[in-house]
Amino acid sequence: MEPILQINQVSSNDENTLSYRITRTQGAENVNTEDILRLQLKETYPYKKGIIEVTRLSNNVWEVITNK
Repeated sequence: MEPILQINQVSSNDENTLSYRITRTQGAENVNTEDILRLQLKETYPYKKGIIEVTRLSNNVWEVITNK
């Protein structure tokens, strides 16, 4: 089963970047490293904008900062 990730735009940190909150949901137990998260995001809007930084906030929540 493909992992399901919930992607929410949280804020615009400045004039050049956006911040997204990524939550692992159903079937996403294997998304447990930054590299795996990046692979899962490959076809999403945040990935296409250009990921700058990935931070793990908790077991199921990541923050992704991208270009605007």
